[in-house]
Amino acid sequence: MDAYVDVSPLGVIAVDDKGKFLASKMFKLDAEEAAQKVAKCFKGEEIEEVRQLKFDLEKKGYTAYSTSPNKATLYIRENIRSMAKMKDDELNKFLSQFGIVCTVSSFYETYSKVYC
Repeated sequence: MDAYVDVSPLGVIAVDDKGKFLASKMFKLDAEEAAQKVAKCFKGEEIEEVRQLKFDLEKKGYTAYSTSPNKATLYIRENIRSMAKMKDDELNKFLSQFGIVCTVSSFYETYSKVYC
């Protein structure tokens, strides 16, 4: 059995080969911490939540894939509001903060490579 794992601003999600939700490891609702974890994943690092979720899935007999994009990516896009378990305005605020943190971090990373 195959499982697909991907990361979102809210946490790490796993779905089966039909796109059905299997499990998750949610982050604390801290935009800076979430942005750091997502950035690590985009750089190819495997964060602890991904390792734990894959381990849990493998114990249940799944082969877990975490290359992105995959079926979990689509699930996240279609279900992020229900995954959040918060009001739309709260989610919008969190995602805005997350986006700002990502942008600022990316700016400083680029700036330090070019000018330092």
